[in-house]
Amino acid sequence: MKDIQLFTICIVLIAGLGVGGFYYHSQVTQQLINDYTIKVNTLNKQIEDFKFDSYKKFNEQKQSLSSAQQKIDYVEKKLDVKSLQLTQDLESKTALLENNIASVKDESQQQIEELTGQIKKVELTSVSGLNDLKDQLGGLGVSEDFASIIEQVLPSVVSINAGGGVGSGSVYRSNGYIVTNKHVVGSLSTVTVKTFDQKQYTANVIGVSATKDVAVIKINTENIPYLSFEDSANAKIGEKVIALGSPGGLDFSVTEGIISALNRVISGVNHFQTDVSINPGNSGGPLVNKAGKIMGMNTMKVAGYEGVGFAISSNEVQSAINEIGG
Repeated sequence: MKDIQLFTICIVLIAGLGVGGFYYHSQVTQQLINDYTIKVNTLNKQIEDFKFDSYKKFNEQKQSLSSAQQKIDYVEKKLDVKSLQLTQDLESKTALLENNIASVKDESQQQIEELTGQIKKVELTSVSGLNDLKDQLGGLGVSEDFASIIEQVLPSVVSINAGGGVGSGSVYRSNGYIVTNKHVVGSLSTVTVKTFDQKQYTANVIGVSATKDVAVIKINTENIPYLSFEDSANAKIGEKVIALGSPGGLDFSVTEGIISALNRVISGVNHFQTDVSINPGNSGGPLVNKAGKIMGMNTMKVAGYEGVGFAISSNEVQSAINEIGG
Protein backbone atom coordinates (compact mmCIF):
# COMPACT_ATOMS: atom_id res chain seq x y z
CA MET A 1 0.00 0.00 0.00
CA LYS A 2 2.80 2.40 0.85
CA ASP A 3 4.47 1.53 -2.37
CA ILE A 4 1.33 2.42 -4.24
CA GLN A 5 1.08 5.76 -2.41
CA LEU A 6 4.71 6.49 -3.02
CA PHE A 7 4.30 5.68 -6.66
CA THR A 8 1.25 7.84 -6.86
CA ILE A 9 3.08 10.73 -5.20
CA CYS A 10 5.94 10.31 -7.67
CA ILE A 11 3.54 10.30 -10.55
CA VAL A 12 1.88 13.45 -9.23
CA LEU A 13 5.23 15.17 -8.70
CA ILE A 14 6.38 14.21 -12.16
CA ALA A 15 3.13 15.40 -13.63
CA GLY A 16 3.36 18.63 -11.62
CA LEU A 17 6.92 19.18 -12.73
CA GLY A 18 5.96 18.47 -16.30
CA VAL A 19 3.00 20.84 -16.17
CA GLY A 20 5.09 23.49 -14.39
CA GLY A 21 7.95 23.05 -16.84
CA PHE A 22 5.58 23.25 -19.74
CA TYR A 23 3.98 26.37 -18.30
CA TYR A 24 7.37 27.97 -17.68
CA HIS A 25 8.55 26.97 -21.08
CA SER A 26 5.39 28.39 -22.61
CA GLN A 27 5.86 31.72 -20.74
CA VAL A 28 9.47 32.01 -21.83
CA THR A 29 8.63 31.09 -25.37
CA GLN A 30 5.80 33.60 -25.44
CA GLN A 31 8.12 36.31 -24.08
CA LEU A 32 10.69 35.51 -26.73
CA ILE A 33 7.99 35.61 -29.38
CA ASN A 34 6.77 38.95 -28.06
CA ASP A 35 10.30 40.37 -27.98
CA TYR A 36 10.93 39.11 -31.48
CA THR A 37 7.64 40.56 -32.70
CA ILE A 38 8.50 43.96 -31.16
CA LYS A 39 11.96 43.94 -32.73
CA VAL A 40 10.53 42.86 -36.09
CA ASN A 41 7.94 45.60 -35.92
CA THR A 42 10.58 48.15 -34.90
CA LEU A 43 12.83 47.02 -37.72
CA ASN A 44 9.98 47.16 -40.22
CA LYS A 45 9.13 50.65 -39.04
CA GLN A 46 12.75 51.72 -39.43
CA ILE A 47 12.78 50.19 -42.89
CA GLU A 48 9.60 52.03 -43.80
CA ASP A 49 10.98 55.28 -42.36
CA PHE A 50 14.21 54.80 -44.30
CA LYS A 51 12.30 54.07 -47.49
CA PHE A 52 10.11 57.14 -46.90
CA ASP A 53 13.09 59.40 -46.21
CA SER A 54 14.97 58.01 -49.21
CA TYR A 55 11.98 58.50 -51.46
CA LYS A 56 11.50 62.03 -50.13
CA LYS A 57 15.16 62.93 -50.71
CA PHE A 58 15.03 61.30 -54.12
CA ASN A 59 12.01 63.44 -55.05
CA GLU A 60 13.71 66.56 -53.69
CA GLN A 61 16.87 65.85 -55.68
CA LYS A 62 14.77 65.06 -58.73
CA GLN A 63 12.95 68.37 -58.36
CA SER A 64 16.27 70.17 -57.82
CA LEU A 65 17.69 68.57 -60.96
CA SER A 66 14.56 69.49 -62.85
CA SER A 67 14.87 73.12 -61.68
CA ALA A 68 18.56 73.17 -62.65
CA GLN A 69 17.72 71.76 -66.09
CA GLN A 70 15.08 74.45 -66.52
CA LYS A 71 17.65 77.10 -65.64
CA ILE A 72 20.11 75.55 -68.09
CA ASP A 73 17.44 75.51 -70.80
CA TYR A 74 16.61 79.16 -70.00
CA VAL A 75 20.24 80.21 -70.15
CA GLU A 76 20.74 78.31 -73.41
CA LYS A 77 17.75 80.08 -74.93
CA LYS A 78 19.09 83.47 -73.79
CA LEU A 79 22.50 82.60 -75.23
CA ASP A 80 20.91 81.59 -78.52
CA VAL A 81 18.98 84.87 -78.66
CA LYS A 82 22.08 86.91 -77.73
CA SER A 83 24.20 85.04 -80.26
CA LEU A 84 21.64 85.73 -82.95
CA GLN A 85 21.54 89.43 -82.02
CA LEU A 86 25.35 89.66 -82.03
CA THR A 87 25.51 87.93 -85.40
CA GLN A 88 22.94 90.31 -86.83
CA ASP A 89 24.72 93.34 -85.32
CA LEU A 90 28.07 92.15 -86.69
CA GLU A 91 26.63 91.61 -90.14
CA SER A 92 24.96 95.03 -90.03
CA LYS A 93 28.10 96.82 -88.82
CA THR A 94 30.26 94.93 -91.33
CA ALA A 95 27.97 96.01 -94.14
CA LEU A 96 28.01 99.62 -92.85
CA LEU A 97 31.82 99.56 -92.56
CA GLU A 98 32.17 98.19 -96.08
CA ASN A 99 29.88 100.95 -97.35
CA ASN A 100 31.89 103.58 -95.46
CA ILE A 101 35.17 102.19 -96.81
CA ALA A 102 33.79 102.27 -100.31
CA SER A 103 32.53 105.82 -99.78
CA VAL A 104 35.88 106.97 -98.34
CA LYS A 105 37.70 105.27 -101.18
CA ASP A 106 35.53 107.07 -103.72
CA GLU A 107 35.99 110.41 -101.92
CA SER A 108 39.75 109.86 -101.62
CA GLN A 109 40.01 109.03 -105.30
CA GLN A 110 38.03 112.14 -106.13
CA GLN A 111 40.24 114.26 -103.86
CA ILE A 112 43.37 112.73 -105.41
CA GLU A 113 42.07 113.59 -108.86
CA GLU A 114 41.20 117.13 -107.74
CA LEU A 115 44.60 117.53 -106.06
CA THR A 116 46.35 116.24 -109.17
CA GLY A 117 44.44 118.81 -111.20
CA GLN A 118 45.37 121.56 -108.75
CA ILE A 119 49.05 120.53 -108.83
CA LYS A 120 49.04 120.65 -112.60
CA LYS A 121 47.31 124.02 -112.44
CA VAL A 122 49.93 125.33 -109.96
CA GLU A 123 52.71 124.01 -112.17
CA LEU A 124 51.22 125.75 -115.17
CA THR A 125 50.69 128.91 -113.11
CA SER A 126 54.29 128.81 -111.89
CA VAL A 127 55.63 128.38 -115.40
CA SER A 128 53.35 131.15 -116.58
CA GLY A 129 54.49 133.31 -113.65
CA LEU A 130 58.12 132.81 -114.53
CA ASN A 131 57.43 133.72 -118.13
CA ASP A 132 55.48 136.80 -117.06
CA LEU A 133 58.36 137.71 -114.73
CA LYS A 134 60.69 137.97 -117.66
CA ASP A 135 58.33 140.43 -119.35
CA GLN A 136 57.86 142.48 -116.18
CA LEU A 137 61.51 142.93 -115.19
CA GLY A 138 61.65 146.29 -116.86
CA GLY A 139 58.73 147.50 -114.77
CA LEU A 140 60.59 146.53 -111.63
CA GLY A 141 63.48 148.73 -112.55
CA VAL A 142 65.88 145.77 -112.61
CA SER A 143 68.87 146.13 -114.93
CA GLU A 144 70.09 143.62 -117.46
CA ASP A 145 72.74 142.59 -114.91
CA PHE A 146 70.07 140.67 -113.00
CA ALA A 147 67.41 139.98 -115.62
CA SER A 148 68.95 136.65 -116.54
CA ILE A 149 69.27 135.30 -113.00
CA ILE A 150 66.09 136.40 -111.23
CA GLU A 151 64.04 133.50 -112.53
CA GLN A 152 66.67 131.12 -111.09
CA VAL A 153 66.89 132.98 -107.77
CA LEU A 154 63.21 133.53 -106.91
CA PRO A 155 62.29 129.80 -106.52
CA SER A 156 64.84 129.71 -103.65
CA VAL A 157 63.18 132.61 -101.80
CA VAL A 158 60.30 132.00 -99.36
CA SER A 159 57.67 134.09 -97.62
CA ILE A 160 57.31 133.46 -93.88
CA ASN A 161 54.22 134.00 -91.74
CA ALA A 162 55.10 133.87 -88.06
CA GLY A 163 51.98 134.28 -85.99
CA GLY A 164 50.71 137.08 -88.22
CA GLY A 165 54.07 138.75 -88.74
CA VAL A 166 55.52 138.55 -92.25
CA GLY A 167 59.13 138.01 -93.22
CA SER A 168 61.30 136.34 -95.84
CA GLY A 169 63.96 133.66 -96.03
CA SER A 170 66.47 131.91 -98.29
CA VAL A 171 66.64 128.18 -98.98
CA TYR A 172 70.32 127.23 -98.63
CA ARG A 173 70.03 123.43 -98.78
CA SER A 174 68.05 121.26 -101.20
CA ASN A 175 66.48 119.29 -98.32
CA GLY A 176 64.52 122.31 -97.06
CA TYR A 177 66.86 124.24 -94.74
CA ILE A 178 66.03 127.96 -94.71
CA VAL A 179 67.82 130.90 -93.08
CA THR A 180 66.02 134.03 -91.89
CA ASN A 181 66.17 136.62 -89.12
CA LYS A 182 65.66 135.62 -85.51
CA HIS A 183 63.31 138.57 -85.06
CA VAL A 184 61.08 137.13 -87.83
CA VAL A 185 60.37 133.85 -86.00
CA GLY A 186 60.48 135.34 -82.50
CA SER A 187 59.92 132.68 -79.84
CA LEU A 188 57.79 130.40 -82.04
CA SER A 189 58.69 126.75 -82.60
CA THR A 190 56.87 126.52 -85.95
CA VAL A 191 56.03 129.02 -88.68
CA THR A 192 54.23 128.88 -92.04
CA VAL A 193 56.34 129.02 -95.18
CA LYS A 194 55.14 129.73 -98.73
CA THR A 195 57.38 128.96 -101.68
CA PHE A 196 57.44 130.68 -105.06
CA ASP A 197 55.24 127.95 -106.59
CA GLN A 198 52.58 128.80 -103.94
CA LYS A 199 53.04 125.66 -101.88
CA GLN A 200 52.63 126.07 -98.13
CA TYR A 201 54.58 124.21 -95.46
CA THR A 202 54.77 124.14 -91.69
CA ALA A 203 58.42 124.81 -90.87
CA ASN A 204 60.12 123.76 -87.64
CA VAL A 205 62.46 126.28 -86.04
CA ILE A 206 65.77 124.41 -85.78
CA GLY A 207 67.52 127.08 -83.72
CA VAL A 208 68.42 130.76 -83.40
CA SER A 209 71.47 132.90 -82.80
CA ALA A 210 70.17 135.78 -80.77
CA THR A 211 73.52 137.62 -80.89
CA LYS A 212 73.50 137.67 -84.70
CA ASP A 213 69.72 137.88 -85.27
CA VAL A 214 69.81 134.69 -87.37
CA ALA A 215 67.39 131.73 -87.30
CA VAL A 216 67.37 128.40 -89.13
CA ILE A 217 64.07 126.73 -90.02
CA LYS A 218 63.29 123.60 -92.01
CA ILE A 219 60.44 122.41 -94.22
CA ASN A 220 59.76 118.78 -95.10
CA THR A 221 60.75 118.61 -98.75
CA GLU A 222 63.50 117.31 -101.02
CA ASN A 223 65.25 118.73 -104.07
CA ILE A 224 63.96 122.27 -103.62
CA PRO A 225 65.98 124.99 -105.44
CA TYR A 226 68.51 126.65 -103.14
CA LEU A 227 71.05 129.51 -103.10
CA SER A 228 74.76 129.35 -102.37
CA PHE A 229 76.65 131.84 -100.21
CA GLU A 230 79.17 134.32 -101.60
CA ASP A 231 82.29 135.13 -99.58
CA SER A 232 81.33 138.53 -98.22
CA ALA A 233 85.03 139.42 -98.01
CA ASN A 234 84.84 139.81 -101.79
CA ALA A 235 82.14 142.50 -101.61
CA LYS A 236 82.95 145.94 -103.04
CA ILE A 237 81.43 149.35 -102.45
CA GLY A 238 79.26 150.23 -105.43
CA GLU A 239 78.65 146.57 -106.32
CA LYS A 240 75.16 145.99 -107.65
CA VAL A 241 72.88 143.77 -105.61
CA ILE A 242 69.17 142.91 -105.44
CA ALA A 243 66.94 142.32 -102.42
CA LEU A 244 64.25 139.66 -102.67
CA GLY A 245 61.41 139.17 -100.22
CA SER A 246 57.87 140.11 -99.26
CA PRO A 247 57.80 143.79 -98.29
CA GLY A 248 54.42 144.74 -96.86
CA GLY A 249 53.21 141.21 -97.58
CA LEU A 250 53.80 141.64 -101.34
CA ASP A 251 55.28 138.20 -101.96
CA PHE A 252 58.44 137.72 -104.01
CA SER A 253 59.20 141.35 -104.77
CA VAL A 254 62.58 142.33 -106.26
CA THR A 255 64.41 145.64 -105.77
CA GLU A 256 67.85 146.67 -107.05
CA GLY A 257 70.58 148.84 -105.56
CA ILE A 258 74.24 148.93 -104.61
CA ILE A 259 76.38 148.22 -101.59
CA SER A 260 76.85 151.68 -100.08
CA ALA A 261 79.37 150.78 -97.38
CA LEU A 262 81.20 147.79 -95.89
CA ASN A 263 81.86 146.73 -92.32
CA ARG A 264 79.02 148.54 -90.60
CA VAL A 265 79.26 146.85 -87.20
CA ILE A 266 75.91 146.86 -85.41
CA SER A 267 75.64 145.15 -82.01
CA GLY A 268 78.92 143.40 -82.72
CA VAL A 269 77.77 141.98 -86.05
CA ASN A 270 79.22 142.93 -89.45
CA HIS A 271 76.64 144.47 -91.84
CA PHE A 272 76.59 145.94 -95.33
CA GLN A 273 74.95 149.31 -95.84
CA THR A 274 72.88 149.35 -99.02
CA ASP A 275 70.56 151.73 -100.84
CA VAL A 276 68.26 148.84 -101.87
CA SER A 277 64.68 149.51 -100.77
CA ILE A 278 64.11 147.47 -97.61
CA ASN A 279 60.76 147.48 -95.84
CA PRO A 280 58.94 145.36 -93.23
CA GLY A 281 58.57 141.91 -94.79
CA ASN A 282 62.01 142.04 -96.44
CA SER A 283 63.63 140.96 -93.17
CA GLY A 284 65.39 137.61 -93.53
CA GLY A 285 65.36 137.70 -97.34
CA PRO A 286 68.57 137.43 -99.38
CA LEU A 287 70.74 140.23 -100.74
CA VAL A 288 71.98 138.63 -103.97
CA ASN A 289 74.91 139.60 -106.22
CA LYS A 290 75.15 139.29 -110.01
CA ALA A 291 76.37 135.70 -109.64
CA GLY A 292 73.07 134.75 -108.04
CA LYS A 293 74.68 134.07 -104.66
CA ILE A 294 73.75 135.32 -101.20
CA MET A 295 75.92 138.31 -100.36
CA GLY A 296 73.96 139.14 -97.20
CA MET A 297 70.65 138.87 -95.38
CA ASN A 298 68.37 141.94 -95.34
CA THR A 299 67.74 142.93 -91.74
CA MET A 300 66.74 146.56 -91.16
CA LYS A 301 66.48 150.12 -92.44
CA VAL A 302 67.00 153.45 -90.72
CA ALA A 303 63.60 154.92 -89.93
CA GLY A 304 62.95 158.28 -91.56
CA TYR A 305 65.69 157.84 -94.20
CA GLU A 306 65.32 156.51 -97.72
CA GLY A 307 68.02 154.33 -99.21
CA VAL A 308 69.70 153.49 -95.91
CA GLY A 309 69.29 149.79 -95.23
CA PHE A 310 71.45 147.09 -93.69
CA ALA A 311 72.12 143.44 -94.43
CA ILE A 312 74.08 140.96 -92.28
CA SER A 313 77.12 139.86 -94.29
CA SER A 314 77.05 136.33 -95.71
CA ASN A 315 80.07 135.23 -93.66
CA GLU A 316 78.31 136.30 -90.45
CA VAL A 317 75.18 134.41 -91.58
CA GLN A 318 77.17 131.23 -92.28
CA SER A 319 78.94 131.56 -88.93
CA ALA A 320 75.55 131.76 -87.20
CA ILE A 321 74.27 128.72 -89.15
CA ASN A 322 77.32 126.72 -88.01
CA GLU A 323 76.70 127.92 -84.46
CA ILE A 324 73.07 126.77 -84.62
CA GLY A 325 74.03 123.48 -86.27
CA GLY A 326 71.75 123.85 -89.26
